[in-house]
Amino acid sequence: MPGLAPDVIRFLVGRIGAADAIVPAWEGDVEPLHAVYALRCVPAIEANLRAGRHALRELLPSLSVDYVSEAELRACAGGGQPDQREHARGAGGGRRTVR
Repeated sequence: MPGLAPDVIRFLVGRIGAADAIVPAWEGDVEPLHAVYALRCVPAIEANLRAGRHALRELLPSLSVDYVSEAELRACAGGGQPDQREHARGAGGGRRTVR
């Protein structure tokens, strides 16, 4: 998600609510490096690091996650130009919470 717009960042931060993480997602793929994590996730992150699990993708199953679809991200960015990878994937994703 190169060129992440300030409006998108504000949207993600404002959406944190009860979820542990707000993660951009589409077509079964996620962008955990562009996600927003609640401070309460720090102990889980530290535990993963101590266990040798360094990929944020490995952390997500242990969190309450609100996945944000590409369509929602485009809407809050004012329909900005997606990068080529996003364009190739098309719209999809959806909002769901996983625990």
